Amino acid sequence: MEKPNIEKTVNLKLNKIVFFPPWLALAAMVAVSLTNEEAFLAGLNAVTNWILSNFTWAFNLTTVACVATVIIVYFSPLAKVRIGGRKARPIMSYINLVWITLCTTIAAGILFWACAEPMYHLYEPAAFEGVEAGSAGAAVFAMKTMFLEWTWSPYAIYTTATLIF
Repeated sequence: MEKPNIEKTVNLKLNKIVFFPPWLALAAMVAVSLTNEEAFLAGLNAVTNWILSNFTWAFNLTTVACVATVIIVYFSPLAKVRIGGRKARPIMSYINLVWITLCTTIAAGILFWACAEPMYHLYEPAAFEGVEAGSAGAAVFAMKTMFLEWTWSPYAIYTTATLIF
């Protein structure tokens, strides 16, 4: 089988209107975080709280929609569509793609959140749970939250993005 020629020359041009505003905002945030940590943390917490107060419903609705999309596509005729046509063959085997996906997402989860997130939920459980911090009820809440945040829903979000592309 002949390998496809994938070498292409691409002439990239920097779009200054798209590049510089976020770059300048990032540079300003780094400068503030290095010079005035309290102001930076206060601003960051204010923005985070505003987003969570106003858009939690959108995050939840989007996640549920992604899970539903994956289920619907899996059981629909769309699941049989081969991207690239009938003669298209994958570059990697299916099992390699599974391992890449699992290793990447698990590595990110373990690297950043494996210890921190369950401990956070154990010692600061959500008020609506009505459990005492550090209790067995808080531990159950922490495990329920971890299951919700690191199993079906994130993979459904990744898969929906893949389907879109």
